[in-house]
Amino acid sequence: IYKNIAGSYGGAIQVYNTSSGTIWGGQIYENTAESGGGVAVVKNATLIITNAESSVARDVVAGKITNNTASRGGGVFVYNSGSLTVENGFVTYNTATGKPTVTTAYQDHANLKGTGGGIYVADGTSGIPSKFVLTGTDYAIYGNTAEFAADDVFANGKYTQLDVPL
Repeated sequence: IYKNIAGSYGGAIQVYNTSSGTIWGGQIYENTAESGGGVAVVKNATLIITNAESSVARDVVAGKITNNTASRGGGVFVYNSGSLTVENGFVTYNTATGKPTVTTAYQDHANLKGTGGGIYVADGTSGIPSKFVLTGTDYAIYGNTAEFAADDVFANGKYTQLDVPL
């Protein structure tokens, strides 16, 4: 999925308001949005990107989220109790642009531009965190840039969960 433009969430893919989905491999690249240049998962929505074998797809390329641009979460934006799991995937060379109009991350996430070049995860609710999970045996997060802060990963908020193997 490539070269799309969205005015708000998810240049390529937006999963919103308790929706859910699964993507079997593929590439998400050169997309643009205000939040989540490649993918946005917002408001209790769930998305899984995997290359695991199934009756639908076999031996597909691992999910790649690369060269996307947004003001928050150049590659991935997970917010308001959204949940994204990437199995055997890559989040690389994405860009978060702009400068914040607030002085701290705790004031107003909506105005915290230029953060989370690769991944932006924030603001879950009590009992339902915003969550990003990277799993499998072949994965990487690298080469992302943010104009203000957190080139590869920005995670903030009391109910935020980030599961990334070291």
